[in-house]
Formats: sequence, C-alpha cells, structure tokens
Amino acid sequence: VQAHDRRNVQGTVLIDNGAITAVGAAVTVPANARRIDAKGKWVTPGLIHAVSGLGLVEIGAVPDANDAQAKGEHAVAASFRAWDGLNPDTVLWQPARNEGVTSVVVAPGGGSLISGQGAFVDLADLPRAALVRRAPVAMFGRLGAADGASTSARTSSSVGETM
Repeated sequence: VQAHDRRNVQGTVLIDNGAITAVGAAVTVPANARRIDAKGKWVTPGLIHAVSGLGLVEIGAVPDANDAQAKGEHAVAASFRAWDGLNPDTVLWQPARNEGVTSVVVAPGGGSLISGQGAFVDLADLPRAALVRRAPVAMFGRLGAADGASTSARTSSSVGETM
C-alpha cells in the first residue's frame, strides 16, 4: 500500500523472523505461517519511543527500582551506560508492545550536566544480549539546573569547566 493510498485495502502482510518481507493482495503465505486476522485494524511496522526510561525505572519513587542514573563527579557521568541496567523482565514492556512500541532509545535520567549514554533497544522477546541493537547512540545531559533556577552564565561556566 502506497502512503498516498488511504483506502481500506485488503491484503496480506508477511512477517518473517520479526521483519516485514512482503505486503500486498497477492502475497504467497507459507503453509506453516501463523495467521492473524487484522480486518478493520490499523497495521503499522512499529513505533519507536525516542527517549525512554523503559526497562530502567520500575517505580520512580523507589530509588532501589531505578537504574537510570549515576551521580558522577561534578555532575558528569559520561561513562554511565544506561543499557547496563536494562531489565528485560520489566512488567512495563508488555503494555508498550501491546500499544505498538517495538523499539526504544533507553536514556539515562537525572538532572546531571552530562547524564550518560543511551542505546537503541528492541522490545522483542529475545535474549537480553540481543535486545541492544546499537550502543551508544547518544550522550544525554541537561543545560541549566533541574529546578529551572540556573542562569545562562552559570550554565556556560559549567559547560566550560566540563570541556
């Protein structure tokens, strides 16, 4: 189905090993394929949550359930790798999958000047080592104070000291 074609189209989407391999009205479906009737449903290739703590924070108010941040020295935790604390057994992944989220960028949290590194992670039912598709993908940080009381001079000074 082309993006410009918004009609209700009847057809088949063939997925093999987690990847879309064919789309159309005349797709040959293997005899052993699992069939899902999606008539009247939206079919999308998957949503990506671009900055998430999914798999890092179970209960935000409980510090022992939070692997999303490190303090670092002078508010710099550049070597913190968020994916090292990833919990693929979190009860929060299944609801995200149910809503169409297939991948996330797990990002370190906190109000540090430099919070650490993030990774691109699949939410598939795979062994832990196979979930991290690419790491690192970004360095995360915050300019200004977490309470919003920072001045641009203070922020420039902090960045200058860090560099």
